[in-house]
Amino acid sequence: MFSVIWFFSLVLFSLILIKAADFAVHSLKKISFKLKVDIFFISAIVVALGTCLPEIVVAITSSLEGRPSLSLGNVLGANIANVSLVVGLSGVILGGVNLRAPNFTREVKSVFIAAFLLILLMLDGVISRVDGLILISAYAVYITLFLSEGESKEEHQSFGRHLFKPHFEFVNNIDFKLTEELVKLFISLGVLLFSAEMIVKSAVNLTSFLDFSVFDIGLVFIAIGTTLPELAFSIRSIKDHEPSMFLGNILGSLIANWTLIIGVAALISPIVVESVIHYFVPLFSFAIIFVAFRYFLKSKNRLERWEAVVLLSFYIIFLIIEFA
Repeated sequence: MFSVIWFFSLVLFSLILIKAADFAVHSLKKISFKLKVDIFFISAIVVALGTCLPEIVVAITSSLEGRPSLSLGNVLGANIANVSLVVGLSGVILGGVNLRAPNFTREVKSVFIAAFLLILLMLDGVISRVDGLILISAYAVYITLFLSEGESKEEHQSFGRHLFKPHFEFVNNIDFKLTEELVKLFISLGVLLFSAEMIVKSAVNLTSFLDFSVFDIGLVFIAIGTTLPELAFSIRSIKDHEPSMFLGNILGSLIANWTLIIGVAALISPIVVESVIHYFVPLFSFAIIFVAFRYFLKSKNRLERWEAVVLLSFYIIFLIIEFA
């Protein structure tokens, strides 16, 4: 009986978390457009961080609760779901997608480098606070390089003027709509934090009734829930004929998950890696799915519906292998 209650609690607060994240993403987008930030920057950095908000708050909350392995499972599961479920469902629902984006090759390399860095830090059996700082620093380097390789010097100068604008000048130029969006953003973040805390508690209690570890709960159940904002944004951006925003969000989310989110979780509470072999299946599954995703897009800048079905099939195979 209690297992059913905790399961429905997990589902309920996951839905609340997703809705709150959606409101936060909308506010972030409007704030970014108001400040005239470049659209590709919005998708790869701002919106990617926005759609990663569920993972971020779960990482913080689970680490404060002394369950940082839940965050590691959530990140691994979310990244697998992003490339298979999110991309696959988007392609199936929309019947194939034309995808072209600037700096696609560079972003793909960044994903591989971020994942490889995390694996290296896991080899000694613990992701320590120092490792967490390394991962956060790696994300900071990624953002710095991203900004330094923009399409035009003028865009960077314009962005720089907004980013480093003196505090009082910003306050003087703020208008009512921007203030309204900032209020919405803070309210959404508050709901996110509360929902994440309840999700962690539900997941921990659920593991006492089911034959699943905290890591496995994060790997599948919470991961699917926290990737729904990416799915909603992906379908919306493709319908709006913005493939660069779709790819920017997916690739930016992957990089943020591998580095920033795990880094924050480890900084709060070191993550003990009981056995690297235990993480082999999800890591290897991600590598296979991501290589297939890259091949499909690189071959003709289009994801066909049958290719999207292949990506979805990979996710089903991953679940079968993981829990067989």
